[in-house]
Amino acid sequence: MPNEHVFVGTRGGVVLRNRVFRRGWVDAAAVKIGEPGPTPHDLRRTCASLAVSAGANVKALQRMLGHASAKENLDTYE
Repeated sequence: MPNEHVFVGTRGGVVLRNRVFRRGWVDAAAVKIGEPGPTPHDLRRTCASLAVSAGANVKALQRMLGHASAKENLDTYE
């Protein structure tokens, strides 16, 4: 469903907050691979960079990221 959250609490339906997400998911995964954990913003940057390199619609990416202009996407994530 397009309007549903991707990450929710263990009881479902509750939005998973950044701190809980980091401690419960990201940091645990980083420990398993022996690397420092990325921040959620690092993951956002990776997603945007991959989308640009794959030829994603720049206007759609602008809306997804909440940027004021499509130029900001290309200047930042190119």
